[in-house]
Amino acid sequence: MASLRKFWIVCSLLLLVGFTFRFALARYLVIDDPDDGKVYAQLARNLLAQNVYSHATEPPYEPSLIRMPGYPLFLAGVYWLFGESNDSVVRITQVLLDTATCALIALIAFYWEPDQTRKQVAALAALALAAVCPFTAIYTATLLTETPTIFLSVMMCLTATHAFRSLTTQRSFLLW
Repeated sequence: MASLRKFWIVCSLLLLVGFTFRFALARYLVIDDPDDGKVYAQLARNLLAQNVYSHATEPPYEPSLIRMPGYPLFLAGVYWLFGESNDSVVRITQVLLDTATCALIALIAFYWEPDQTRKQVAALAALALAAVCPFTAIYTATLLTETPTIFLSVMMCLTATHAFRSLTTQRSFLLW
């Protein structure tokens, strides 16, 4: 029981480290240079204000096929909840998503480790590596699709893991 408690304490500390690292990046190293981020934000603003999927900055707001709608819809949802062009909240949301991604990575490592005695060690190692990985964490500081995409990809991998581990065909089919 003490071992399990230590495991959860270390997991919590690693998640706190990951969150703090990502929050610091999103707060102090804001990257607004990519034109893609500006296009995504304009699409989201036009969705809210003009009810049209357009990247135009002034009328006429002609519909556009310039980008897939997933991330602009995500931005529009955040803008709708917290105020138009509130990019700070978008970054904080991405920090939370990326920190959750770290937890999902640890969970996948836990499930994939075949040795019962090493499952917790594998999960902690994966969580530690994911928590301090600068290559994915830097995307929380900019308005780009990478953070939600990584989260959804890892979630898909976890769902596939559950489908493989499922004991019934019906549950496996449902997960797939």
